[in-house]
Amino acid sequence: MLFEGDCSLKLREARFTDAGLYESFLITEHKRRMMRSFIKSVQLTVTDHKSSQTLLVGQDFSLSLYTSQASTVIFQASKDQEEATKWERGNAQGSKWRMEAGDRKLILPRLKRSDAGMYKVLDADGLAISTTLLIVQGEIFQTLVFQRLCLNKILFIFVPLIVHTFFSYIAAISCSLYCEHQPGNIHILSAVVPQNPGNKMQ
Repeated sequence: MLFEGDCSLKLREARFTDAGLYESFLITEHKRRMMRSFIKSVQLTVTDHKSSQTLLVGQDFSLSLYTSQASTVIFQASKDQEEATKWERGNAQGSKWRMEAGDRKLILPRLKRSDAGMYKVLDADGLAISTTLLIVQGEIFQTLVFQRLCLNKILFIFVPLIVHTFFSYIAAISCSLYCEHQPGNIHILSAVVPQNPGNKMQ
């Protein structure tokens, strides 16, 4: 109960158990009797986070825990396979996962194709805080090589064409300038070869 000031209520790190109806009232005294006046009601619904990520083999996978209440991470490669525990708070010894960002984020380094699947972050009651679908594609090295080959192919095709077009344009401009500065001076040269007197018929 607040007697003065800001009466706003802020709920931090909401849990599933926090879901429900919240009502606020103003209590006043009238003729020595306490009166309660209704202000507002809020219906709170708490759901889990859902997301997906697509990464390449060899990259690092970042999984947000969202809250300090996160206690377990389970993994399911496909619907036909059973869920397996990948991380537990307070029992992470020997795990490939490392924690960052003030215990709010887990990092799985150097992804493999076998790391693809569904990851669920659970609280102490076994309720899902988040569900993340991870898709792992290709390899970084192969992708970089493919990009380099594509770039080289583009350069091989277009650079000679650009150079040829440039020099053709320069030649056309040079010819045009020469003709403009030499009006009427275009001559056809012919050579007259004199006859050898010795070859005249007698």
